[in-house]
Amino acid sequence: MFPVAAALLLSLAQEEPQRLELHADRPVLLEGVPFTLTILTDRAFTGEADLDGLRRKGNPLPRVMVWNGVGIADQVTADGPVTVRIKDRSATLNRRVLPAWLCLVPPLLCIVLAFTTRQVILSLAFGVAAGAALVAGFGAADLLRSPVLALDTVVGEVSQPQHALILTTLLLVGGLIGIMAYSGGMRGFVDRFAGFLRTRRSGMVATWGLCLGLFFDDYANSLIAGNTMRSLTDRLRISREKLAYLVDSTAGPITALGLVSTWIFLEEKTLLASGIADPAEILRLVPYGFYTLFAIAFVFLIAATSRDFGPMYAAEVRAITTGQLLRLGARPMVDREIADVTHVENLRERWHNVLVPVAVLVGLTLVSLIVTGMRNPSRPAAAAGVLQILQYARPFRAFLWGTAGATVVAAVLVLARRHLELPQLFEGWLRGMRSMLVAAVLLVLAWSMGQMCRDLSVGRYLAAHLPGASMTPWLPAAAFLVCAATSVAVGSAWSTLALLLPVLAPLATGQPDGIQLGVLAAVLSGSLFGDHVSPISDTTIISSLGSACDHIDHVRTQGPYAVAVAAVATAFGFVPVGFGVSPYLCLPLGVAALAGVVFLLGKRLPRGAEEE
Repeated sequence: MFPVAAALLLSLAQEEPQRLELHADRPVLLEGVPFTLTILTDRAFTGEADLDGLRRKGNPLPRVMVWNGVGIADQVTADGPVTVRIKDRSATLNRRVLPAWLCLVPPLLCIVLAFTTRQVILSLAFGVAAGAALVAGFGAADLLRSPVLALDTVVGEVSQPQHALILTTLLLVGGLIGIMAYSGGMRGFVDRFAGFLRTRRSGMVATWGLCLGLFFDDYANSLIAGNTMRSLTDRLRISREKLAYLVDSTAGPITALGLVSTWIFLEEKTLLASGIADPAEILRLVPYGFYTLFAIAFVFLIAATSRDFGPMYAAEVRAITTGQLLRLGARPMVDREIADVTHVENLRERWHNVLVPVAVLVGLTLVSLIVTGMRNPSRPAAAAGVLQILQYARPFRAFLWGTAGATVVAAVLVLARRHLELPQLFEGWLRGMRSMLVAAVLLVLAWSMGQMCRDLSVGRYLAAHLPGASMTPWLPAAAFLVCAATSVAVGSAWSTLALLLPVLAPLATGQPDGIQLGVLAAVLSGSLFGDHVSPISDTTIISSLGSACDHIDHVRTQGPYAVAVAAVATAFGFVPVGFGVSPYLCLPLGVAALAGVVFLLGKRLPRGAEEE
């Protein structure tokens, strides 16, 4: 019946179409990397389109069917110019085809420059410019077009509603910190609670515990925990690098694991888009998220044992022996003067100026998550439970409302208690916002770099190098490594997740639970790796900001710890589950291996540090 109907349709559509347009889902194509070609012609046309220059799974693709003026050729690769012919009309795809390895040049250039020059803004700008040059081309006219393309990318990232919310919230957080610092709240907070946290070990474990409690959003976690604990950890001579590590390596993983967090909706939506019909699958993935779980455990081991290795050990020794919380010549991402308020009286009484606004910030953000979830028009009426409502929340808008409310409360509090006059209040508020400008520029450039990586199909290129079916037991480990590498290059866990889960999920379909769940969890936890080692990661920038740490120093000291955790997660987690080992056996073995790393590689800090 179907062939007869198709023949009838073809007989009715013999006239040559008047329109023929070709569209690719990427601005530039890579040799051997799949893309999707869309053919648009007259709506009345149904028939075959002849193709030239396209392959699918290595074999030439000679034709594709066009129905009602639309034809789609997905998962195809180009080895040269792509031409489509329908009867006597033809069109050539206006896309450049590059050697695939070139897509790695912009992110690698950016990362290498960041570590060698320590100029992160300049490095990101070079990376964006290099990506724009690859997309635009190297002809005489293209050289003029590439800077325009780079600028358009930056402007496009700023104008995205979600990014605009983040930047506005960032400035408001800076203003809130300025009010709390100018009113003596930071120093009062230290004076009030220093008696409860008298040792470096207790200060680090308390920071870790606070981050566990702020599980609802990684941005909010890093900003709140870093700014709240910084004054206390400074008094305990805990280096800013260590504070940034404690915050960064706990905030992202605990948010990814939290059942009530801003990650859950993204994870469920991405799983559904990848063909996973049951969103409850996320619960089954938890014991397979080895990197996520091991990262949290490793932070506790480092904090509880007071052992460090690599650049972090040198940073801690410097802080303990000299009192220098930052490396000489470091460039912290917050104005040093913002926390240095002197000549204020009754410091013990002013701890309320920190604790009350922070409590309002956390509480109002949680309430706002529920409100935005309830008001989301895409939420079905059946989703009436709190957890279901939170899945449709607008996290960045909620954090903005929470920050604005906390700022108002902080201002009213210090004015009512006459800790600041109105001109001083505005001075502190404005100075706090000014201190966030560098971080805002870094975030915009990091987002632009991520967009360039998406335009250049970096994730698809790395995914194309996964092992074949003959190496099925190795799929969880391979998926984790590919996602880890992609997240380092792209600089965004969310982008990596959205890019690679639809590509990798089908590979595990129909496999045993150890492989299927292992691959899905490997994508989720592997996407976090770049947030811990990439200088172009937005959450890494936020953690450096919240901890007032030099950004490159933070990445340099945290990197060895993240690599150690990734190695243990691969060897004791993703590899064994691929061969059928239970994750509940892998987890304790992995934690034991992490403890071995701490005691074998880590060195005890100078004696007497605990009494500082």
